[in-house]
Amino acid sequence: MKVQLGKKIPIENEEQFTAILSMISVSQNARLLESISDINLKNLENIYMTTSNGITVLLGDGIGLNDKMLRLNKILVDLHTKGIHYGVIDMRYNSNPVYREG
Repeated sequence: MKVQLGKKIPIENEEQFTAILSMISVSQNARLLESISDINLKNLENIYMTTSNGITVLLGDGIGLNDKMLRLNKILVDLHTKGIHYGVIDMRYNSNPVYREG
């Protein structure tokens, strides 16, 4: 399931609904909601999103989302100040996030 800002959300089950609410909440807390183009929750073990600039963010199973989103905010600010508006940020694991062009 793909969630886009301003579009109707197709809810398939309660688990997806809970995941959507969680993503919206943590994104808003991290002041990222306006920076997100879409969120893919089709596979809750492999959540990813795309920023409005076109950067793909791999979030994995969603564990520790609040911390990941707070860290992501800092990463996106850093990339923006460097003029980088594309690529992939991998935050699937409990180690440091990894950025790669692509």
